[in-house]
Amino acid sequence: MGFAWDPFRNGKTAVHGGFGIYDTLPLTYQFELLALNVSPYFQTGTISTLPVGSFPAGGLPLLTATSLGYAWVEPDPKRSYVEQWSLNVQRQLAGGMVATAGYMGQHGLHQPLRTSDANIVLPTEATQGLVWPVPRGSGVRLNPNVGSINALAWSSSNTYEAMTLGLAWEHRGLRLGGAYTFAKSMDNSSSSIAVTNFNNSALGSFIFDPAVARGLSDFDVRQNLVLNATWLLPGSRSVTGLARWVANAWQLGGIFRVATGLPFTPVIGGDPLGLRSATTFDFPDRLSQPGCNNPVNSGNAIQYIKTACFAAPQPGTRLGNSGRNIAIGPGLTNLDLSLFKNNYIHNEKLNAQFRVELFNALNHTNFSVPDRTAAQIFTQTFAPVATAGLLKTTSTTSRQIQYPQHRNLSLEAY
Repeated sequence: MGFAWDPFRNGKTAVHGGFGIYDTLPLTYQFELLALNVSPYFQTGTISTLPVGSFPAGGLPLLTATSLGYAWVEPDPKRSYVEQWSLNVQRQLAGGMVATAGYMGQHGLHQPLRTSDANIVLPTEATQGLVWPVPRGSGVRLNPNVGSINALAWSSSNTYEAMTLGLAWEHRGLRLGGAYTFAKSMDNSSSSIAVTNFNNSALGSFIFDPAVARGLSDFDVRQNLVLNATWLLPGSRSVTGLARWVANAWQLGGIFRVATGLPFTPVIGGDPLGLRSATTFDFPDRLSQPGCNNPVNSGNAIQYIKTACFAAPQPGTRLGNSGRNIAIGPGLTNLDLSLFKNNYIHNEKLNAQFRVELFNALNHTNFSVPDRTAAQIFTQTFAPVATAGLLKTTSTTSRQIQYPQHRNLSLEAY
């Protein structure tokens, strides 16, 4: 359902909105990768220790029924669907300026939830939370007769809400635009085809209790500001010949973006809970002490995570309370510039365009979120990790200048 309304009947204001419900049907692409190379059709599995001299040919005979991998897909899932809604107001202002303000949201139910190993040791629910058997690793997996179970169930849900603001203006060859979005996206899992569709995705997912992984979406960007400009430089009609060709038909452009960072999950390495699975995980406890409202050191690439704001869960086999995607990675600042020269040929029916483009023109360093190794605060025995929070990679390249050679000029026919 949708509507559009001109409240003042002068063509300068538009109010429009809508609401819809859409099926997101379970299709075979969602479990195609999950079902590849699994028993009984393939003999694949994981062995934690290999005898000396057994690599490579001696590994296969060591695979047993308890180490072979299998797949499981929920046979009769509930109907998967998404609700979406939006409301926008657009107004033409003085001088040809157009302003837009809007709100949009969506709610997805019975969405796919993937895990690469559902065959884990299950916990018990205690007053302090989910607790696994003591001593660590003494528990029995859900099915001790097989190895890992690559699983898919339609038990996830997601929500998204956003406020959007926009401004656009055009006058005599100059176009200016800006857009700002303040949004929040939450889910139990952001991956559907694979377990880790994103570099900041958590490795493990507790498919038996999706609420354990409820948190910010892996792709959540809270604030995003984009400014753009295009300027067709004024030409000169007083000159002729080659000078006129050199002086006319130049165009400048630029896109400037500032955004907050992506979320990530501080974790404990190894298998501190004794899950005995292919994808182990555990969260540390988050401390509520001065300076820990924000668990990261913004601007510190050596120790981006405030490790002093986390502690090992007690007892040692309890799931920590910090949760998934509770920390926000470094933000992004980027400026791209372009310079175009249009060369019209044959009564302006053909345009041979020369362009020079600068990507990350400010040469600003935009760090990526800490990778899965740097996000480990403690080892399996709860010893602090010295390199926790080390930023190793960037999300954008260094400054790059691109210009075409004669063989790849842009040709446009009109």
